Amino acid sequence: MRGVKIVLGIAAIVQFAGLCAVLGVVLMQEMLVKSMMRGIHTDAFAVPYASLISVGLSLLLYVAVFSIVMTVKEGYKAKAVISLICLAVLRIICSYAGIVVNMVVATWHSAEVLALHSMVESYASMWSAPFTAVALILFCFGMGRYYACQDSEASAC
Repeated sequence: MRGVKIVLGIAAIVQFAGLCAVLGVVLMQEMLVKSMMRGIHTDAFAVPYASLISVGLSLLLYVAVFSIVMTVKEGYKAKAVISLICLAVLRIICSYAGIVVNMVVATWHSAEVLALHSMVESYASMWSAPFTAVALILFCFGMGRYYACQDSEASAC
């Protein structure tokens, strides 16, 4: 079981690094905007809501599953399957979050603000993608090991 805890803990830490990357883009967007949007002048401040929602909710799921693994000592297979189903549903829902956010921004704001929001969202996605991909792989690997655990003395754990 120690191996499962280590893998899931590392997945949560790497996902947190992805969240820090998104927040870094938010904090540094003025520097990014200057270099990329020279012809467009806007005083708007864009928040990459879709990336924050996706990365943040995944982090919450990883931490919740990690805490369940740390405390509960039975029902490994059911919890592993439920965790992976929750992850799949979360990924499907978050894939539509970007579309909804863009529709709201396009409806309520100008084209310049939409361009700014799109650029900041692209940067946030680009900078967090390596972290979130590694965290997803580690989480799935950890859940596979957790699924294989029959009791606390199992050799696969």
